[in-house]
Amino acid sequence: MASMNNLFQFKYYLAAVFIFSIAIALLGALFKLMHWPWADEMLLIALLITLILCFILLYDMMTFPIKKRPLWIFGLIISPLIVGLIYCFMLDDLLDKRDE
Repeated sequence: MASMNNLFQFKYYLAAVFIFSIAIALLGALFKLMHWPWADEMLLIALLITLILCFILLYDMMTFPIKKRPLWIFGLIISPLIVGLIYCFMLDDLLDKRDE
């Protein structure tokens, strides 16, 4: 098993991609409200990025022991952008370190 210190070494990159996905979704919504072209494509791209990141985080949640796992999975299903971003930044505190 991987060391707990080196567990999720790309969490800041994932957080940056989550923020990028939020920005694309907001821009797509603005384009949709203003009836500008490319709104549907922007929303679709944001949705696909979010879906891929959710699968990555779900895999991480199932692989490693974290505290309150069902609550995090439920939150990721309900609001994936916000909960995924919070999970990326709080991962060090969430790990169940009983093995050490």
